[in-house]
Amino acid sequence: MAPNNEQMVTTLYHDPSVVVIRREESLTRLQNNINLAQSQHHSESRLYPLLNRIVSDLCSLAKHDSEEQGSRELQCHSQALFPVEENHNQVPDVAACVFSADSLDMFPAFWFEGKALPLEKDVESWQSPKARYRAMEIFANSIPQLRQQVNNAFECFEHGPTSYHVFLLVGTFWSLLVFEKQQEDDVRDYIEQKEAAAKQELVGIAKKLIDRKNQASVLPAAKRRRITKSTPAAKNPEIVMKTDITVPDRLLPQLKYVNEPLVVGSPVENYSPNFLKAVNSAMAQNHFVLQPSWFNVPPNFNSHPDLTEGIRRLRSAYERDLKNIMSNEKVALEDHLYSPPQDSNDTTYRPPRRNMDNDQDRQYDLRSSAAGNHGTLDSADTDSSHSTSGEEEEDSDT
Repeated sequence: MAPNNEQMVTTLYHDPSVVVIRREESLTRLQNNINLAQSQHHSESRLYPLLNRIVSDLCSLAKHDSEEQGSRELQCHSQALFPVEENHNQVPDVAACVFSADSLDMFPAFWFEGKALPLEKDVESWQSPKARYRAMEIFANSIPQLRQQVNNAFECFEHGPTSYHVFLLVGTFWSLLVFEKQQEDDVRDYIEQKEAAAKQELVGIAKKLIDRKNQASVLPAAKRRRITKSTPAAKNPEIVMKTDITVPDRLLPQLKYVNEPLVVGSPVENYSPNFLKAVNSAMAQNHFVLQPSWFNVPPNFNSHPDLTEGIRRLRSAYERDLKNIMSNEKVALEDHLYSPPQDSNDTTYRPPRRNMDNDQDRQYDLRSSAAGNHGTLDSADTDSSHSTSGEEEEDSDT
């Protein structure tokens, strides 16, 4: 710092109407917060001081740029509550919230969710390639929680924004997604429609295979083969779903950055330029600008981050629930098909609990399909007397 500037800062430092925060002091505190979080890398709570540091500094430097919206300010809100109904609340770790001095109203502008980044024994720090790879996995696993936070915010703050910038910090690697309300509504409808179509398709497959199984059950017991319920689905080529459950790009949130480093240098020299650009865009979305400081984007900075892997994992996260539902439905069908009802001549025969003439309707609601409604596949208890050895059994009667 030039002598004249140093003298000016010293003068301001002794002025009780001014608070002086030096860049070097701020970045030293930032480094200390990172060291604290990494010292207990298995604990998410150790990230909270770091998140508070970031958001509180941003809020202190933010100034609202729209006089039409009245007197508004940005404030740091730790453990912000997005209440909807009992036992369905969401609490992001740290949120930057817009407060109106006129209406005393509040809504989130953007927020940060932190996740611990456990280190392996041969990895010494979060700056390693192995740690960054693991952070990408945690990013994908965190998407359902971020969606729930966003949907709660849309429902809770009815007069708030219709889009939110959401930061995910995994260790010291961050990602930014922009969620749109209409987009989230559309993707929910899309997944529900695909789920119904896939279930309807599976009902048709079930009817065909159950009819075939019932026809085979009238054969002599000595000629029937006992097949265990653990037989892999791949061995039954007829249970193949054709319904496309891929979520298209237009229904996914906008992924701005994924798995980017938070800072540059060790010890910390500054926040990464991509992070500075991201927080300034989140500010601008809510009509805030930052006082000139080390939070400003470097002049003429431009970048084009590679989002290919992030988008792939994001889509997979959106499709995961639907795939799990269909997997469970197929397992229910396989359980039924691979545990055929015993013939009354079997020596280990036990009378079934229900009339086997109604076997189709016992486990699969096929009648609703015939009526034009979406069928359901509800699994039922199977007879415990079926063989589980996987070997062919023959009755003692020949």
